[in-house]
Amino acid sequence: MKWIDSTDLRSWATRRDCQETLPHLVRKLIRATSNTIQNIKFPSGESVLLGGWDGILEVTQETDYLPAGTSLWEFGASKDPKGKADNDYAKRSAKPIGSNPAESTFIFVTPRLWQNGNDWVTEKKKDGIWKNIKVYDSETLDEWIETAPTVGSWLAKHIGKYPEGGIQPTDDFWEEWASGTKIRLNTEILLGGRKAEQDKLIELCKPSSIISVQGISREESLAFIISCFKTNPDIEEDFFSRSIIVDNANAFRELSVHDKPLILIPRFEDSGVLNRAMQKGHTVIVPLGADSSNSWSNKIVLPQIERETFISALAKLACLKSLLKDFPKNLQETLQF
Repeated sequence: MKWIDSTDLRSWATRRDCQETLPHLVRKLIRATSNTIQNIKFPSGESVLLGGWDGILEVTQETDYLPAGTSLWEFGASKDPKGKADNDYAKRSAKPIGSNPAESTFIFVTPRLWQNGNDWVTEKKKDGIWKNIKVYDSETLDEWIETAPTVGSWLAKHIGKYPEGGIQPTDDFWEEWASGTKIRLNTEILLGGRKAEQDKLIELCKPSSIISVQGISREESLAFIISCFKTNPDIEEDFFSRSIIVDNANAFRELSVHDKPLILIPRFEDSGVLNRAMQKGHTVIVPLGADSSNSWSNKIVLPQIERETFISALAKLACLKSLLKDFPKNLQETLQF
């Protein structure tokens, strides 16, 4: 299942937001394809204007795109990738900012097509400064994104090429669900009085497992699932990098064949196809409504939202009485207003 190709990346390179978002893309790709991250720092957004390396990574196990040990990253979206790479290489070789080049891999990333990138790498290696040198251009990023469909769907949404095929990025669902015409709902509202259920979900959420979460409606259960991870900075980005919502069995089967462990969240009930995904090493979290089947094991049943916590959280947003009419219907039913 593929939503992004090298042509999309080259087109994106001409946009101003590419410079700010490219480190975020690579950070999500790393989290989606590595289980041995020891240290990761890839500032994005306005933080790209700060000094220092564009990216610092340490992993203990080599993958197709990540060398074992320390790698130091620089990014460039300009029309002249060689010129930017030359400047970054010279600057960082002279002043590696507390790192030892002989023990580190220098990686330059560009969303442009750099046909002579490998020749540049061969030439720079002759200097004997760095442990290794790599260049990732639009074609390399295209191949890497193909191994991480969850990240591909996120980037497609970001650049305005909304992914089709019965899927939805989890962060996109949260944006839709949390946004109201007058208020923006938050995780505190959903998690009130549900700490035990939150802890249990995170504990059970491991590769090769199926967990079901049952609330008043499937949408509320799904929002609760996402809330559990949004409140934990240690696992939040990993969750959003690996997770995806799937609406039909065909799309689910296509995603299940990927070798890298994904977090698949089906908005349908089909134990057969879900079991196959578990056997492939994926985590499956099934959101259920009150009218769903009772045949699910490992089911987490959500209690009613704690009224005091809800009111306290809401008070931070706006006046209760004037906003009740704007709540999603499922929340009004849960709170029995």
